[in-house]
Amino acid sequence: MTSIKMPIFASTLKWARSEGHISELELAKHAGISVSKLQEFESEISLPTYAQMKKIASKLDRPLPFFFGPPPQISDVPQTTDFRHGKNNFPSNLARAIKRAESHRRTYLELMGGESIKPVPQIRSISANEAAREFRQALNLNIFDLPKESSNEKAFRYWRQLLESEDFLIMQVSRIPLEIFRGFSIYHDSLPIIVINGADSAAGKIFTLFHELGHIATRTSGLCLFTEKDRVEVFCNRFAEEFLMPTQTFSNFVRDQEFSKLVEKVAKKYRVSQLAAAYRLKSLGFLTNSEVDLVRVQSEEAWQEHRERLRESTGAPSPHIIQYRDLGAKYVEGVSQAIQRNQISILDASYFLNARVASVDKIINEHNRQMVG
Repeated sequence: MTSIKMPIFASTLKWARSEGHISELELAKHAGISVSKLQEFESEISLPTYAQMKKIASKLDRPLPFFFGPPPQISDVPQTTDFRHGKNNFPSNLARAIKRAESHRRTYLELMGGESIKPVPQIRSISANEAAREFRQALNLNIFDLPKESSNEKAFRYWRQLLESEDFLIMQVSRIPLEIFRGFSIYHDSLPIIVINGADSAAGKIFTLFHELGHIATRTSGLCLFTEKDRVEVFCNRFAEEFLMPTQTFSNFVRDQEFSKLVEKVAKKYRVSQLAAAYRLKSLGFLTNSEVDLVRVQSEEAWQEHRERLRESTGAPSPHIIQYRDLGAKYVEGVSQAIQRNQISILDASYFLNARVASVDKIINEHNRQMVG
């Protein structure tokens, strides 16, 4: 029996692979074909079968009909400045995460078209500390407002829900190593996007959240590892430090403490990582560079040990819980409301949630449980 050939546009296939940062070898391997065969498809020498094209479309994160027309004139992958100096590795799953985050934003706006969305606060200060204070005021927070939660996980949820209530779209990404990226942001005048690497600790995620908020405050989109080699990244680090550990309360707290275990005490009070606490102590003259370097080494070792324990444990969260965590409360709420209004079907929702039909109710129930909790 002759296999059905798919009349795709070769230029569209090549465009989609380039936009997705996918090599010929990676795509060919996924499709179960040779690199030379893929090159034939991209050069109009031959056409793929339905089975081959279905695998190719899945890897490129595109619907099959997308390849039956010419490539778009404008990229649908938003431009983000790569601040990861010296990092040339841009894996395809990271490119996919950036594209999907922007796609989720468009979906939310379509589903909640009648909802009024707050604009991003106008921050006029060129000082990181002043900008953080301005943003705190814009969110109706004073310098004494800190999360009262008993754990870093709950503190992260507190900050995330606060920003989501101010119409920020906060998401996470799974299965990308932490050394590839810690977070990225996509600036929009309304409903800006912040995406955090789910592989990080809860305390690390908190700092990432506000580092990326610094990018939003400066109207920049960034892909970050928090280097100190770029003025924008330095600004965002200082912004996050001041937002999470306001100078006035921080200095008063430190002066009242014994120097022994000072880093641990600061980290616990402000619900930040010990490394973030050490950097703040250094910037205010309480620690030296060598002392911060020691904290960095100890923090990395402790986190690696923690990750190893997690890998050995059998209590991994269910897939629907991870998917809810990654998509975020605001986005899932938008999909849930659209179902209730009969605006979309469960099948539509499974597409918007990147989940199986059977998981839609589980994701929405998890959202309801989290909101009540």
